[in-house]
Formats: sequence, structure tokens, C-alpha cells
Amino acid sequence: MTRRERLADRAVVLPIVAFLLMTPPILGLFARDGALLGIPMLFLYCFLAWAVLIGLGWALARRLRQLGPEAAAGPDGDSDR
Repeated sequence: MTRRERLADRAVVLPIVAFLLMTPPILGLFARDGALLGIPMLFLYCFLAWAVLIGLGWALARRLRQLGPEAAAGPDGDSDR
């Protein structure tokens, strides 16, 4: 498995993880009374999870772009396109 394929697999898993992080059972863990610096825990969790997911998506896209399309070529030099 090439590096580009591993990164592409991670790019596929990222939206699934994002979906799971925003499901009611997980959100329910943070929907409690309490605040940090005056911000309710649920809002803080949602914002931080969103920010981390965007950062991970940006990092994956950047690394995939750096590898370029030539990294997708197979051993015989043919690409899948």
C-alpha cells in the first residue's frame, strides 16, 4: 500500500469520524451543567471537535496535494485515471 493510498483511506475515514463525534450519544456526554470560562461544555466540545476536524482535513488535503498525481501511478507507470 502506497503512502498516497494510506492518506486517501484516512481522508475517507475522516467524515465518518466527524459524523460519529456529532451523534446524540456522544453529544449527550457533554450536555451537562457546567461551563469552562463561561462557555457551556456542549458548545465548547462542538467548536473544538469542529476545529480539530477542519485542521485534520486541511492537513490531509495538503499532504495529498504534495504527493501529486504522479504518486498515484502503479508499478508499470500507468495511473488509474
